Amino acid sequence: MSISNKNPSPRYIISIRGTKFDLRYIILPFITLVLISPILFLSTEDVIDNIMALIYNIFPRPSYVTSDIMDLIDTTLLFFSFFLYIYLIILGIINAILIIPLVILGVTLPNKTQSKKNIKYDERSGDKNGSVPKEIQVWNWGAACFSYVWAISHGLWSVLWSVLLIPIPVVNIFVFIILGLKGNKWAWRGQRWESVEQFTEEQSKWKNPFGLFVFILLIIVFSLYAFSILSFLFEYIINPILP
Repeated sequence: MSISNKNPSPRYIISIRGTKFDLRYIILPFITLVLISPILFLSTEDVIDNIMALIYNIFPRPSYVTSDIMDLIDTTLLFFSFFLYIYLIILGIINAILIIPLVILGVTLPNKTQSKKNIKYDERSGDKNGSVPKEIQVWNWGAACFSYVWAISHGLWSVLWSVLLIPIPVVNIFVFIILGLKGNKWAWRGQRWESVEQFTEEQSKWKNPFGLFVFILLIIVFSLYAFSILSFLFEYIINPILP
């Protein structure tokens, strides 16, 4: 009886005509786009009305409050529904933009072959509590601009929270700063590296024109997002209050 030394590929790795593909890179954006796509076929008013109807089905209108308070509640829910609608649209746009580099990563990373047999790693790397060299305690553009695409490529699944916070105005600025400042630390401790030089070289690959394009595009999208929120506030909340 012969025993094969080949380890079977994990279930999330599929092979298409001999080319391996890691499904983990597209599961998150694919599910997000599928869930968000129905709102693209509805008008803004229909989506907001449906969100408000859902909220009132869960939390019925109180009968003991005055009409003024009820109007305030309706206005608050209207703003929340509009905010949620824009949030979902921006979340869909971000996933649509990043799905292409995710597909590329899903193909390239599983098919990388190790040319070195006995690799010696820096003992400080790959340790959650290990020390981080001072040379790499700098800003990481890959983490800041590519968010969870960068996180997935480094196996940092705990950083996926960023995709939920990026579409939120003001909050996304703090997310951008946190990812940029903490990126190298998380990547260094998240996996083993041969040396500081190898780590630096790998991170420098993320500083490319496409990353700058994504960063500028996201700034434009978020600016339009903030403008939409401000327009809504002036039209439905501030202007009715003014004499």
